[in-house]
Amino acid sequence: KSNAENDDGYSNNSTGNFNSWFHRDLDMNIMREFQNYRTPVSDVAKEGVLASWNHSNPTAWDPANPNDFYKGNYWYNPYSYYNNVSYNNQRDRLFGDASLTYKFNSDFSLRGTFRKQQLNTNEERTVNRLIEISASQSGINNSYTDPTSPASNNGKAMFGTSQTYSNRNVFEFVGSYKKKFKDFQLNANGAVEITQIKSTSLFVNTLGGLVVPDLFTLSNSVQKTLGTVNTRSEEKRRALLLRGDIGWKNILFAEFVTRGDWSSVLPKNSSLFSQAYGLSFVFGDLVKNDLPWLSFGKLRASYGEVTRFISPYSLSLIYGVGTQDWNGNSVTSTGNFPDPGLKGAIATTTEFGVDLRFLKNRLGLSVTYYIGQDKKAPINGQISGTTGVGAILGNYGSTRRKGIDVQMNIKPVVAQNFAWDINATFSRQFENIVTEIAPGVDQLTFSGGATFSSITPPVTVNAVGKQWGLMYGGTVKRINGQQVLDAGGLPIKNEDLAFFGSVLPDYTGGVQNTFTVFKNFVINVNIDYQVGGKFFSLSDMYGSYSGLLARTATINDRGRSIRDR
Repeated sequence: KSNAENDDGYSNNSTGNFNSWFHRDLDMNIMREFQNYRTPVSDVAKEGVLASWNHSNPTAWDPANPNDFYKGNYWYNPYSYYNNVSYNNQRDRLFGDASLTYKFNSDFSLRGTFRKQQLNTNEERTVNRLIEISASQSGINNSYTDPTSPASNNGKAMFGTSQTYSNRNVFEFVGSYKKKFKDFQLNANGAVEITQIKSTSLFVNTLGGLVVPDLFTLSNSVQKTLGTVNTRSEEKRRALLLRGDIGWKNILFAEFVTRGDWSSVLPKNSSLFSQAYGLSFVFGDLVKNDLPWLSFGKLRASYGEVTRFISPYSLSLIYGVGTQDWNGNSVTSTGNFPDPGLKGAIATTTEFGVDLRFLKNRLGLSVTYYIGQDKKAPINGQISGTTGVGAILGNYGSTRRKGIDVQMNIKPVVAQNFAWDINATFSRQFENIVTEIAPGVDQLTFSGGATFSSITPPVTVNAVGKQWGLMYGGTVKRINGQQVLDAGGLPIKNEDLAFFGSVLPDYTGGVQNTFTVFKNFVINVNIDYQVGGKFFSLSDMYGSYSGLLARTATINDRGRSIRDR
């Protein structure tokens, strides 16, 4: 259970407030002391409102309407705000598995397993009338959704409730066979997997405020058409799997996996087949006399495929049920059109690696070089809106990846009552090339922020023949290195977007330290890192615009505040 606004979006009154528009000179102790402080009641102000630090400018004072001056312009005293809203959320999760194994003999066994993951959530949101009457402007959309006008519930008193249900049942039957023939060891598995996935959700809230103040029922909505979202999804899958491996003298090993998947989300009479193969050569025992410091050594190579399903109902042309009528008919629309040949996809990876351990396993090193491909992945190919749809969903997108993963294990201390283990990782991707997007499409914009006060955040695009995730954005126009200014002395923006770089990091990694004290007490200290990769900070943009950040208080080259140009 929780009662918290678990949202770090722009318009909330916690992180959105502090990171974008707050004042550095505000004393939080004073804010706490004045929580729920309301303006005085008078002949012209019949009821008090919550006083906000972000009230109107002095020139806006009107003795005939003093409350309008003290009301919050988007932002409230955060203590007062959270005293007048609630987000009561309950999550009930059930998960586990049960299995039964029958051994026919020492070589052959049959196991049946049932796995379950279920999550039920229930939430009730309330916003008191005091919040509604205490804002001159509000960007807080107190609504799960409003199909008619997304901003119609901004700052309004509200009651909303939601229930969600998700359940995943897996039935698995595995037959296992193992046999040793002289120097050979054989293991084989055959499996049948049946998966059932179902989810439902219902979100309902009042619109336009509450008729009776602080009576939190749906029937108390000012607008009798409620804001609602109702979803249902169901999927069934069947899979057959065959796996086997054979080893010779614990030196040479070969293994394979083949799998067939049938799913209700795929076209009728279609399926997805994937496979994997691997070879490994364990040479540590062959050189232990010549290299006594080498505890273990293995060379390996493998090829694997991973199935990628499409989402439920992707094959259907889905229309939304509109709230507006035209000549007695509901007005509906659709966003995407499914390609008649739409299906799932297969991603492939080829790996070559070496595993080494030294000094009685006190030091270990694992290095893997990989080549991966996503072929014909389902993506939305943008088309002209004059066609009536915005995009066609089809098997279009393809990428190619190459990189290296390194893992090192060190045991610097091993004692009777204390042990220290270090596991360090390093990953470097040499390339991640977009090889195909869609027929006739060489570039696709898939990320970008909304324009604010003539500020346009950067966009992220994919382009054929280039690295995945390229960031482009606006820059200042320059001539011979000097900024070009307009008549008001402000920099002029370039008409064309500039290339900033890739959003992908140059390399990533981490260091995990595990300290074991008295055998049963474990302390973990982990460090993760990322070097390179471009990103855009929306908080930085708003903080710079509002003057919240330190650099907006510096002095320019003329000895004046930078805000005075």
